[in-house]
Amino acid sequence: MATVTEYKHIELDKNGKPVIAGTRFKVHLLVAAKQVNNWDAEELQANYPDLTLSQIYSSLSYFYDHQEEIENMLETESKMAEEHRKAQGTTPFELRLKAIGKQWE
Repeated sequence: MATVTEYKHIELDKNGKPVIAGTRFKVHLLVAAKQVNNWDAEELQANYPDLTLSQIYSSLSYFYDHQEEIENMLETESKMAEEHRKAQGTTPFELRLKAIGKQWE
């Protein structure tokens, strides 16, 4: 069950992470898209047409009021992804790319 917050379109999921109400869309992922692509709210809405501008602005408001918390979430997920990538080792695709590169040397 989700927990209601003071932000109209934001609730906390069962793990205590902020999501856009009525969706499973996590606030920190919207923030990541904004930061990586340097998108404003309208560009976010164009790229996530299922979200309303109200939902997006509410998410951004939540982020600015909880910036350290959200940035910690992003950093944790980034570290986990990097650890997972390292644990996978060299992929077959990477091996093929290296082989192709050697052909051109």
